[in-house]
Amino acid sequence: MDTKKDEFLAHVRKDENEQWQLHLLKEHLCEVAKLSGQFSSKFGAESFGHLIGLWHDLGKYKDDFQERIGIKSGYDEEAHLEGKTAKSVKHAVSGAIHSQIQFKQNEKIKKFISLPILCHHSGLKNYGIDVDIQLSEEKEINLLVNTISEIPKEILEGNKLKPLTQNFPDESLFIRMLFSALIDSDRLDTEKFMNPEKFEERYSKQIGTEDLNNKLNLHLADKQKNSEPTKVNLLRNRILQEVESKVNLKSGFYTLTVPTGGGKTLTSLSFALKHCLANQKDRIIYAVPYLSIIEQTARIFKDILGEDSVLEHHSSIDISKDKENFRNRLLTENWNHPLIVTTNVQFFESLFSARTTKLRKLHNLTNSVIILDEAQMIPPDFLQPVVKALKELVKCYNVTIIMCTATQPTLSSIKSMNFKFDGIDNALELAPNPEELFHYLKRVTVHKPQEQKLNFEEIAIRINGHKQVLTIVNRKDDANGIFKQLSGSKYYLTTNLCAEHRRDILKKVKSHLNNKEQVYLVSTQLIEAGVDIDFPVVFRAMTGLDSIAQAAGRCNREGKLKSETNEEILGEVFLFHPEKKSPPGHLQQTEEAGKACLNDFEELIHPEAFNAYFNELFWVKKEKGLDKYDIEELKQKLYFEKIDEKFKLINEDTKSVIVPYKEGKEIISLLTRSQEKKQFIDYKLIQRSQGFLVNVRIEKYKKLLAEGIISEIEEVIAVLNYEKYYNDSVGFIESMNPEDTIL
Repeated sequence: MDTKKDEFLAHVRKDENEQWQLHLLKEHLCEVAKLSGQFSSKFGAESFGHLIGLWHDLGKYKDDFQERIGIKSGYDEEAHLEGKTAKSVKHAVSGAIHSQIQFKQNEKIKKFISLPILCHHSGLKNYGIDVDIQLSEEKEINLLVNTISEIPKEILEGNKLKPLTQNFPDESLFIRMLFSALIDSDRLDTEKFMNPEKFEERYSKQIGTEDLNNKLNLHLADKQKNSEPTKVNLLRNRILQEVESKVNLKSGFYTLTVPTGGGKTLTSLSFALKHCLANQKDRIIYAVPYLSIIEQTARIFKDILGEDSVLEHHSSIDISKDKENFRNRLLTENWNHPLIVTTNVQFFESLFSARTTKLRKLHNLTNSVIILDEAQMIPPDFLQPVVKALKELVKCYNVTIIMCTATQPTLSSIKSMNFKFDGIDNALELAPNPEELFHYLKRVTVHKPQEQKLNFEEIAIRINGHKQVLTIVNRKDDANGIFKQLSGSKYYLTTNLCAEHRRDILKKVKSHLNNKEQVYLVSTQLIEAGVDIDFPVVFRAMTGLDSIAQAAGRCNREGKLKSETNEEILGEVFLFHPEKKSPPGHLQQTEEAGKACLNDFEELIHPEAFNAYFNELFWVKKEKGLDKYDIEELKQKLYFEKIDEKFKLINEDTKSVIVPYKEGKEIISLLTRSQEKKQFIDYKLIQRSQGFLVNVRIEKYKKLLAEGIISEIEEVIAVLNYEKYYNDSVGFIESMNPEDTIL
């Protein structure tokens, strides 16, 4: 393909009139450089970001690449001739080599500029010998030398590199931030050309934090005006006023320690919005511990602030490195939104990822407020690297972090002869006197477990002795077993049901509760955070004190429970030992730490008990246990791929499947049709699908895929092909064995 000097191409496409549209390479490089510089300027590295963007696609000036783009697209009129095939062309390495030549093999330039350019399609590599080999490959150096005459001088020379405005102690995070700025800039400019409708839609609605704050203020004022003046409601208002009085404080670490049911969800959001306005911050990221409750938190916010005001980001469209392609890259999220609700897995794993799809959004953490709901849920095995990353965000990227929980873990630094923990020592408590709050908001009596283990029938007999009971267990099999033994109006909640299905069940349960009818709900721990439900009695399988506190937060939540003589009484929480222990890993560790505290405290739901519990859970593991996989050592070596491989908050990998429940049927149909017509997937469909997803273990997922029971759309997300595999009572059925469906 004969290319004129001013017509080197980055991308080509046909418009609606079947006319070729050309994306000139020079325009692409300049636009990506401009965007990447802007994004990097937020953390004081504008000139670095600009150069990375300007040089990232220098390899596309190669004749072989220009021939490839013509053949692959069909734009080359001679593509049909014999011998014309679109051979693969390495193009990322050229800009990386050029940066090394320009700066005379400077080591910092190699890390901060050459590495992001080299890896902008593959994902970040382990720094070291493999990178050196690629940067010194004689063939690629010669190809670059032969191409130099084709590259405009202003692009080759670039801008003057200015000194960084600050030191970045964690070089691995700094490299990820630069890499993120490049990836997002590259994807945005490509999307603007290849899919202009999606690009325009991305920026069609400008929502600001001031507008969100005004809407929340109206809601809170209306709620205060119309709520009963109960002890609980009066205390919620007091907490809100105290917290809001501190919004003008500067960026840093804050804790919000409020008993479950104390209104911390909306209180933390109100503080974050006002803190954003006072400190000119860009956005709020609200991270929750469970995928199963993200929809509930997002729904609360959407009902108050509007449907388009909240970006709900699960891990459902993360693309594995081996399945990433041009089309599905444009589906990944960049968090350019004022309010994002996401999971701890999505948030923390992005901080330690090597993958382009997860790192794209990372630069948008800069100048933000991050709310960690249920902060105690950080797995101990990763506590040290997580805390150090959070400290780096606050110190170098102008981030405010709010650790929001009823059971605040002790995260202060510890230095002793045989143990060192680099903790958070300057966090400011936002709530008024947490110990007093716990005493004032006491709404339940917690009954400690009997020593003997109970089978399903024995547990069910105890439950049936009450009219309205919530039972929470640690294993799906236990939920299933107890549920089968119960009689009367009974319901079952696990992650085998999609979020929309769970919402419908909770509505039915609340109706029974409001009408004072008999009702039993058996659930896994997914109900313990973010679910506003109020039972007079809760049964809880033995677990950690933090989970016991969460379970208690679903008991007499509003403090309205009264005796037959109309006197205020406490709700009852009964702890029990099931026959089987919790699943191995974090759940089993918390259960053992909880058991260790049973005999030491009369009141289990109290700050002193929580302190002892977290000491048992965290500090007995000592230094090695709080960084089980040596993430800190790997960070020093810049071994990005190894960190990505080892930093997994959840040991059991799962994949998301859209199920045919209600609107899910239509979404599956539309996605399948897009796939058949080879059209770009409508990203709105992916967002709409979030309420109709079920996570399936990876081994089972592969089996279902091979059997044709599920299909993948653009290798991004799967759909369930047969309605018989999704049951109205039990949700997703992994096996058609009749025993599995009888409940």
